[in-house]
Amino acid sequence: MLEEVTHAVSRTLHNNPKSTEMSAYEKASKNYRKLYRLAKHTMKPGDGPKLERAFHLALAAYEKNQHYSKASGTFQSIEVAKIAAENIGLGVTPIICTLLYGLVENISLSEIKKEFGAQVVDTIHKLIEVESITQFKEVNSTTNVEALIILLIQDPNVALIKMAENLQKMYTLARLPHKQQLRIASQAKYIYTPIAHRLGLSTIKSALEDIYLKFIDPEAYHTLTAQLERTKAVRKRFIHKFRSPIQEALQREKIPFTIKTRIKSVASIWNKMKVLGLPFEQVYDIFAIRIILDVPISREKLSCWKAYKVVTSFYRPHPGKFRNWLSYPRSNGYKSLHATVMSSEGTWVEVQVRTKRMDEMAEKGYAAHWKYKKASKIECIPGVDTWLRQLRTTLEERSQDSNKLIDTSLQIDTIEVFTHKNQAISLPLGATVLDFAFKLGTMSGLRCTGAQINNKLVTYHHALKHGDRVKVITTSKQQVPEDWFDFTVTHQARSDIKKFLQQEKEKVIAQGRELARKQLRQLHLTWNAEIIKQLLVLFEEKKPEEFYYKLGEGSIALQHLKNYTHIL
Repeated sequence: MLEEVTHAVSRTLHNNPKSTEMSAYEKASKNYRKLYRLAKHTMKPGDGPKLERAFHLALAAYEKNQHYSKASGTFQSIEVAKIAAENIGLGVTPIICTLLYGLVENISLSEIKKEFGAQVVDTIHKLIEVESITQFKEVNSTTNVEALIILLIQDPNVALIKMAENLQKMYTLARLPHKQQLRIASQAKYIYTPIAHRLGLSTIKSALEDIYLKFIDPEAYHTLTAQLERTKAVRKRFIHKFRSPIQEALQREKIPFTIKTRIKSVASIWNKMKVLGLPFEQVYDIFAIRIILDVPISREKLSCWKAYKVVTSFYRPHPGKFRNWLSYPRSNGYKSLHATVMSSEGTWVEVQVRTKRMDEMAEKGYAAHWKYKKASKIECIPGVDTWLRQLRTTLEERSQDSNKLIDTSLQIDTIEVFTHKNQAISLPLGATVLDFAFKLGTMSGLRCTGAQINNKLVTYHHALKHGDRVKVITTSKQQVPEDWFDFTVTHQARSDIKKFLQQEKEKVIAQGRELARKQLRQLHLTWNAEIIKQLLVLFEEKKPEEFYYKLGEGSIALQHLKNYTHIL
């Protein structure tokens, strides 16, 4: 296939009298070959020739357009398509939309429809509509954010393609006029970075944040980049020394493994320095050690705990910084063991233990960390959270059919559903069983475990459709996970959940305070403000309430306190 493409491009070059443009076409050919390789793993029979036809159609359209610069048109489209294929994993059909939509002035839409189908034309129309809305506007207000998001959610492929396009434009930001820079950068900050963050597309998110920081505060960006480069050799030696005993022990245990080092993005380090008021030298978690085990599913848990035991046999774990996402996965499916341990040099190091399967799920956006971050403006729009969850689910399933255009269109609207007694209830589109349950009453919501919809059992986070007949299933026990916020869109449900969680938190704080009193009493230490202050320093907490809460929930083990009585 690649040989055919090369010959075809060579024929185009031979027949093109504009010899001065030869290098530009050669660059297009080279980039296309790379795009083909990136998309190859998603291809089904017949996809290769289809992608080749789209490339030549775009190439012909570029030739007709005399006012395109060498850095735009087909070449920009290929760069965007490469990002979409490599970092997002879109299949051939969405990639074809990416290649063609920027050149529709010189391509017959009827020809596109004949070659690639009506869905491709429909997506191209939506891409053009989004471009017409954003071309002359800075997206720095809630109104403009909502207008763009409403357009984007009509077709998830549009959001993903435009996200890739925005990143490609950010890469070329320095070459653009200042007004255009502001428009593209504001779109990156207010639209595409939050969406990438929520979908767990960490590579795109980090790249957008770093480029934005470089644009908005070049001094801070270059200072941090220089500091990272200056400390690179020292950091490399430290990491080598830290991981060597772990590697040797894992080899003796005969557990197949890989150890990676994850460096925080420049923007992430800068944000932490600002929030905590720290200089660069005092940001200890600039990197994390990630141990990835290549074991079958049946041995995942046992192998992860073995690897954790190996790590803690060499390095002392921090009593308050251990997270068991392996036994108790995050609500979005994220699994891993996180431990912060003391190195032989006396510095804290974060170590993550997971399997190859878990790592792939986390790295490719299947288990994003957005639920644990500060809310963005996007979250204020009813229905968008539900759409983003559906889109994330589709991305998880893309390995089964990467070539399929995603069909999860939503409108910000209302639906009408019915109780099992035929009472009509109006809810916003995107509402779930939880929203319905809280609409019936606070107790019904707090005790909800699922529902029967049209006589079929579903979970509490199931999204409702217009006309559904719903019967809520409850339990006698009230137990509300924090992730319930992520499965509700109505103010009533979110308000009731927030109030309940606050009450439960206050109970845990009271339990933690009493545990601290008892432990100090057993150690013959006096309960006073000075002791509490020393405990906060010891366990690296800022407020007593945060310390008591972690103590009450069990993430801080106060029985270890006897090891530190000499410093209290």
